[in-house]
Amino acid sequence: MKIEKRTAIGFHGQEVPITHVGTNSKKAAILLPGLGYTNHHPIMHYSGNLLLENGYDLFQVNYNYKIHPTFSHLNEREQTNMIIQDVTAAVHTILSTHEFEEVLFVAKSIGTAALSYILTHEPSYAKHDVIWLTPLLNARNVHENMLRCENRSLAIMGTNDDFYDVHAAEELQNSECIDFVKIEGADHSLEKNNVHQSLGLLRDVLQHIEEFVSVKKTVTN
Repeated sequence: MKIEKRTAIGFHGQEVPITHVGTNSKKAAILLPGLGYTNHHPIMHYSGNLLLENGYDLFQVNYNYKIHPTFSHLNEREQTNMIIQDVTAAVHTILSTHEFEEVLFVAKSIGTAALSYILTHEPSYAKHDVIWLTPLLNARNVHENMLRCENRSLAIMGTNDDFYDVHAAEELQNSECIDFVKIEGADHSLEKNNVHQSLGLLRDVLQHIEEFVSVKKTVTN
């Protein structure tokens, strides 16, 4: 197992850190975390480990806008442009320097906003699978972009998430491309106010992810 660090050049020429973990597999999982919920937080960390166990190489895009020196000084439009440009640059860097037979995007929170935009503007990415973790359903254009995507997708979200929207969730549940999993009482971290229940939710989320990638494996075989 090797660990390799690299960078992409994103918004205004700033570096976007990427960590490659794996064995040069032909299957790649590109992890796009939340605003401050990094790839080292529970859902992203264990999802990544699970994907490693299922034969994927991980490409962790390690932006962290909570501690970014200029992000908080930008207006909302500039912040959105920054995230989209950073993610676009990272994805292009990963896919242009490797040849993969299979690509899986795993996006959490703000990562889903950037990814939903990118997928609707880059037709060649339509063949890649997507896992949407706590998508920003009440944010501008996110759920509309998700509905326009033709990617085979799994979306997981809790009803106590501040970004949960009942109407948007119902539309996604009716999508032919998206398997939408609604978790009663889960918050934006896919947790509850009880440690044992939160651990149970983590186990459930990982099971949904494993079933999703296993279907792909079965179809491929």
